[in-house]
Amino acid sequence: MAKRILLVENEKNLARFVTFGTAKREAFLLDVVETGSQGLALARENDYDLFLLNYDLQDMTASEFARQLSLFKPASVIIVLASREEIKEHADEIQRFAVSYTVKPFLLSVIWLRKFPIFFEVGTLLTSIVTS
Repeated sequence: MAKRILLVENEKNLARFVTFGTAKREAFLLDVVETGSQGLALARENDYDLFLLNYDLQDMTASEFARQLSLFKPASVIIVLASREEIKEHADEIQRFAVSYTVKPFLLSVIWLRKFPIFFEVGTLLTSIVTS
């Protein structure tokens, strides 16, 4: 069964980059929105296995998104996408609501290997990374 991911990312080039890389993988269904409000609306309608959030969204921070999300989906898995500066400045806060973070820019293959091992069976993982 395909894993469902919601990417909340207001940087359009990064969102396109993640979408392109993920589209090649049959194991994922990816929804992409630009604002936290749009992300929360989709989260109410769908069950996601993973939330990828830009730390500084247009309408709220990832922390605020996580707080609101926890009101109706308390066991959500969140990974924050942030710059090195944002992580240095907000590391304690990010660690309170996210299982991990990734520094932007990043390589998709590294994220899939290091951050998402629970999403792969051994054969799927190797095939996905080799064909990217």
